[in-house]
Amino acid sequence: MSGFSGEINCKVDPKGRLALPANFKRQMPAEFSTTLVMKHGIAPCIVLYGMPEWTKLSSRVQSLNPFEPKQVRFQRKFMRGFCELSLDKNNRINIPAKALAYAGIKEEAVLLGCFDRIEMWNPDKLDEFLDMEEQEYADLAQEVLGDDSSRAPEDLVQKQTEEGAA
Repeated sequence: MSGFSGEINCKVDPKGRLALPANFKRQMPAEFSTTLVMKHGIAPCIVLYGMPEWTKLSSRVQSLNPFEPKQVRFQRKFMRGFCELSLDKNNRINIPAKALAYAGIKEEAVLLGCFDRIEMWNPDKLDEFLDMEEQEYADLAQEVLGDDSSRAPEDLVQKQTEEGAA
């Protein structure tokens, strides 16, 4: 799997510094260097990108029509909370107080690896945001990943075996 994965609880010190866990540091491609881009998430969280991924994503947003009001509104919202962060010699990033307030993060945060990005959440807000019944999750999975072409090969073999037995 490429990109970031995992869920790690971290402490945020009174100055807003958070040590990037070794697990995520190891998962950072070499081209990330020591700079991350931070912005507000669509959900109440902070999103961290490496510079290569940020460049791809921001190019798409920048290419929107500046004379189309909806697209301009999206660009403004998208750029909300934008800031470049550098890892210090102790692998810490300093999160601005305004961003911590937006996400409701005080002394503890959950870092959630989401492939091309790391999301930083208030632990209670993450639990609340992801709270759903098993069937609701199954329905969401079917809606998002429902076609057989997106399933792992072992899932297809299992499904074919079950259908053959019936």
